[in-house]
Amino acid sequence: MIDFLQEASGNVAVATALAAIPVVGAMGVALDHVRLSDMRAEMQAEADADALSKRNGVWLDDVRYEVVRQGRLDTSIMAVLGLTEVDFTVRAVARHVPPVRVYGPPAYMYLDGDAMDYNRIGVYCYNKAENTRSEIVILADNRGRTFDVDIPQCGPGESFELALHNVWYGEENFNNPALQRYYKTDTGVPDWQNANKARVLETYLCDTEQECYPVSMGGPLPEGPNRVPHIETRPCEPGHFMYYGWEDTPESFGDSDFNDIRLIMACPDVDETTREVRLIE
Repeated sequence: MIDFLQEASGNVAVATALAAIPVVGAMGVALDHVRLSDMRAEMQAEADADALSKRNGVWLDDVRYEVVRQGRLDTSIMAVLGLTEVDFTVRAVARHVPPVRVYGPPAYMYLDGDAMDYNRIGVYCYNKAENTRSEIVILADNRGRTFDVDIPQCGPGESFELALHNVWYGEENFNNPALQRYYKTDTGVPDWQNANKARVLETYLCDTEQECYPVSMGGPLPEGPNRVPHIETRPCEPGHFMYYGWEDTPESFGDSDFNDIRLIMACPDVDETTREVRLIE
């Protein structure tokens, strides 16, 4: 009887040990799973921070910034089961929309009434991502007409742009498409060339409004015909001014003095309440 009990007890111990193997294995898998979840969460937090800070990633378009990271967990208990490592990927995408830049009316505007061509100057908003333009708001023409308009305030993702509507040989040709040219500053051509590659726009960034006037008006900007126009490459930041000077007929007989239309704009204020930075994926 004693031998039987001892034998039965031994069988129970063996059975218990065998039954414990999957339990211990499951606990080990659960432990590795917790470690994997913790590592993934930590790496996801780092990717989120990088996406919000625009570092260690790439731009998907003008407003979306993506960060992708690869991770690897060296397993402990699961290694006994033949799975020694687990690879994983985390991804974060943040939306970065710059704040609205608020422009006021021109500080100075001049359109030469003696110019042979008819000219109108206007402003509009351009959305680069969608390649769309708002309706052009006309400010003035060179026949002495000014228009009481509200300067458009461009929304997130839009830039403030200028447009020159040039009608050859006078306003009487306003309805003749063959004699009209539109020059828009969003074209991406640094010197704003016309169809024949002749420069039509000169730009200067100035610290003060007075520094944006030509010599004949008490300022420092050069004047005179047959000049190579200055092309400003620095951004128009708050507190500064931008000078624009157009040559309206450069194709064949323009004098390249870039004073047929003159415009001075105060650089825009920035409305920080419209800035958007947030995770979207």
